[in-house]
Amino acid sequence: MLNISLIIFFVSWAFLGLASILYRWRAFTNKKAWNGMVIPLGAFGFVLLVVSLIMIYLNYPK
Repeated sequence: MLNISLIIFFVSWAFLGLASILYRWRAFTNKKAWNGMVIPLGAFGFVLLVVSLIMIYLNYPK
């Protein structure tokens, strides 16, 4: 179960990183930076991050 938690953790970081890259690209191209997929990717990445941290905390070997 810890392996699944770690996979979800790294996938959430990938979503948050992609949202950050899209935000900077949209700002660089002089478009509205918060439009597009920035907010959905950021929100989904944040939710996955919280879920994965809870799962890692609950399944960490003692």
